Amino acid sequence: MSENHNYTGFEAWLHNLKMSMRMMLFILAALAIVYVAVVVTYVYFSYDKDQLYYMYKWLLSGALAKTFPNFTMHLNYDGKVIEVAAHNLFSVYYEQGMTDLLALRSVAIKSLLVFLLFFPLHKFFSNKAKSQSKDEYARGSQLSTPKELRKQLRKEQLSLPFGEVKMPIKAEVKHCFIVGATGKGKTVLTSSFIEELRRRGEKAIIYDFKGDYVSRFFDPERDLLFNPLDSRSINWDIFSDMKTPMDIISMTASLIPEQAHTSQPFFNLAARDVFTGVVSHLFQTNQKNYSTLWNTLTKSPEELAELLRNTKGGTAGAAHIADPSNKQTGSVLSTMHLYSKIFEYFKDDNDSFSIEEWVKNGSGILFISNYDKLKETLKPILTMFIDTVARNLISMPDDPNNRLFFILDEFGTLQKMQRIVELLTLSRSKGGAVFLGIQDIGQIDNIYGKDLRNTIINACGTNAIFGVNDPDTADFLSRKIGDTEYHKALSGMTFGSSERNSVNMHRQKVREPLFISSQIMQLPDLQCYVKFPNFAGCMTTLKPKSYSVNQEEFKMRPDLSLDNIFWERQKILDELQIIKTDQNSSKLEKF
Repeated sequence: MSENHNYTGFEAWLHNLKMSMRMMLFILAALAIVYVAVVVTYVYFSYDKDQLYYMYKWLLSGALAKTFPNFTMHLNYDGKVIEVAAHNLFSVYYEQGMTDLLALRSVAIKSLLVFLLFFPLHKFFSNKAKSQSKDEYARGSQLSTPKELRKQLRKEQLSLPFGEVKMPIKAEVKHCFIVGATGKGKTVLTSSFIEELRRRGEKAIIYDFKGDYVSRFFDPERDLLFNPLDSRSINWDIFSDMKTPMDIISMTASLIPEQAHTSQPFFNLAARDVFTGVVSHLFQTNQKNYSTLWNTLTKSPEELAELLRNTKGGTAGAAHIADPSNKQTGSVLSTMHLYSKIFEYFKDDNDSFSIEEWVKNGSGILFISNYDKLKETLKPILTMFIDTVARNLISMPDDPNNRLFFILDEFGTLQKMQRIVELLTLSRSKGGAVFLGIQDIGQIDNIYGKDLRNTIINACGTNAIFGVNDPDTADFLSRKIGDTEYHKALSGMTFGSSERNSVNMHRQKVREPLFISSQIMQLPDLQCYVKFPNFAGCMTTLKPKSYSVNQEEFKMRPDLSLDNIFWERQKILDELQIIKTDQNSSKLEKF
């Protein structure tokens, strides 16, 4: 059992005090030697041997003249030794002696300035001592301060702000992964991105799950918004972005994804075949409009199966619903309706929007807004929209000067994007810059599985890590940040009853995580670890900013309001009643 002696702390303090005093005395002694050396050097080069001899005799006579004025002094003069009284020697050479003495005193006083070196020397040796007691980085992950990172980035062209530091422009197309629990600062960071992109006039896709970015930044005069249920939405024409049968298959896969963690993927895959067949039928019969699409999707199983059997590209779907009495048919159609329900609310409009055309020639910011109360209805079509943008960007020719930003905050609220891996791995040469934001890795695991999750996150060159609540996420992030290897400075003191205490110092190689999981879970709000490609990571603090609310987060289309639907229906019934009344009146008049 260890015994805690109450004198141990005093001995350590006293020893440190002695060492500090010894260092100061050493510096003062060294400066005193320098001081003497300066004065002696001045005298040596300013006076010859005879001048020094007469100055010495004059100073000595001055000292004797006060007490023994008639004291006989011997003086070598012109090769002879003469005798002269001390007071006579002092008075004869007084003027010359005082001149030399004042000059010497001036030099002596000015030379005292050398002692001003005490303070920088004290600081130098103190820092040297501190450096010897500091850990020495060897290799692996490294944590720098914002000031140090800014110094490293001096020669880089900088762009988006990450609190106290800015991202190098060349890192934009290497993509960014942002993770943090609710309220930790992801929205503050993303808002600063949008503000900078707006200032630069960049083209961007911004997925807004909560409506924060639409309310703060959406400008109807220069921006676009996609949400089929919002009155401000563009009218996306999905048919205009389908040029080949492969496009139909690809876009259908985005609308109806494979289900992760399921033992029965059949129903989603079968629903894809049915939907693909329906869209193919509309192309072959030149009925490319939403009302016909929805009417066809909701036909009876018998009618739909017959239609698909007579459609090129529809036979696979027909086989899944061939028997209307089979439960499989009902499950397949229910699955298809679950993902395609949103098309009931699409409007046929001559002023339609083409993603392909926008990716090629469009500009500005395109907001993709979700709405919490309708998120399950909107999720498939919003994912399909973003996936189609990604597919079109990937098919573009290489252009290092192009930029298309994908700001996908709350990425886990979308369903599985078929093109996300291709977007992250192939879009760099096209100018694609993807920023993914999530709350925890479980959101990605539930949609993509662990293998694809690792591929997605590892494809992002920049990481911004806020505090998280999930221990598994914290463990994953700790491993992702990596280990650091350094030489740890260790010191020990030996005390004894004598004055001969001692200190020994040595270094030990240590390897450990740069951040342990508990540190990540305890990160304060608005503080995050940021790591740019090829640069050391650093902790940066964000400053919150107040934004004015310029737009409604969600503005429901008037024709979708239940009250409006009721009154519209009532109006139609009233009009029918008037027509019937007029017809009856005409019959009575004839009678």
